[in-house]
Amino acid sequence: MKKSELRQIIREELREVVGRKPLNELLAMRDDFNVIRKSKDLYIVTPLNYEGSKWLTEKSIFNKSNWHNITNERIFQKYMKDDYTIYYISISGKLYENVKDELGSNFEMVAITVDKNGKIDAWDIDDKPISSQNFNKFEKLINFKDFE
Repeated sequence: MKKSELRQIIREELREVVGRKPLNELLAMRDDFNVIRKSKDLYIVTPLNYEGSKWLTEKSIFNKSNWHNITNERIFQKYMKDDYTIYYISISGKLYENVKDELGSNFEMVAITVDKNGKIDAWDIDDKPISSQNFNKFEKLINFKDFE
């Protein structure tokens, strides 16, 4: 078999596989972020590098966020160097309605950093810091500890 024939077969198989997979599954195939949780109302990802973070905040559901600090390359690289784990969370549907009723509409998307000692900082969709009191409420409403 010639190389060109093999390439054509691979392309056709790839098109067939890609054509059958939902977009969320294709996103999960990227190697620069991990999908922690994916359901109809909750999507949690953790970027593994700046490219993953940039892609998530520019080309995925998270592009509606106004996160400036955490998506700045210099700041993101500092988080990585200092061994932080970063989570991006998007909620929708009934879960969002519950959170919105309790905390307001700015919690549709939340960015979280967790340092190596477990200290958590979080920002709402408008890049405003979330108080520890409100984060604790948010965490309980979405059962975040179940997905760590």
